[in-house]
Amino acid sequence: MEKAIHDYVEGWYDKDSARITQGVHPLLVKRHPDTEAPNGIISKNISSLLEALPIYGGAEGKERRLDIDIFDSIGNIATARAVSNEYVDYIHLVNTKDSWKIINVLWDFHEKALEKRTDTMKIDMEKPLRDYVEGWYDKDIDRVKRGLHPDLAKRSINPENPDIIDEFTRSSLLDVVPQYGGSNGDHRVLEIEWLDTQKNIASAKVISNNFLDYVHLCRINDRWQIVNVLWAFL
Repeated sequence: MEKAIHDYVEGWYDKDSARITQGVHPLLVKRHPDTEAPNGIISKNISSLLEALPIYGGAEGKERRLDIDIFDSIGNIATARAVSNEYVDYIHLVNTKDSWKIINVLWDFHEKALEKRTDTMKIDMEKPLRDYVEGWYDKDIDRVKRGLHPDLAKRSINPENPDIIDEFTRSSLLDVVPQYGGSNGDHRVLEIEWLDTQKNIASAKVISNNFLDYVHLCRINDRWQIVNVLWAFL
């Protein structure tokens, strides 16, 4: 896992597109909150990331910082944090037959630490997660939608072929809520673990009846929304 992150960050420092490509999945989505951007986030895929590399890559000064924390993993998916000279990157990784690759990223400048979290802020941060899971249990399309950013990227590894990534957008996920939603029994599980939080981005682990979701959330105009999900069956 850590090799993929080293390739991603150190490749950025060296402006080495080949090394970055080694560390990231072809379906990479990389997001950053920006209130002036459409829907409040800037999104890049692998092509647009590499196009930006000659202009924005490199390190500020001679020091090259890279602190990696693997927060959690299950089977062929994992969630992590990388802190470099300027950035905090929340990272989702998948294990294909070749190696671990980065597939989802949400980043911000690392000086933007979260102020002391009040009870009201905790409720605001948990609300999209509760809407997402409890709306699924109730087959409530409108409630699920409230928790999701319009540009949602929800991914999983295909259980029959680990080289295939199954993907949902917000619209395609909402389409399947009536058919596949529900709790499969009366007991409803919802466990939320906050892995890390900054001022405008957060990383969480969510366990429900049948699923484990690694979730990236973004605060846009004081509203938290789910932007990236990597999930697996429990």
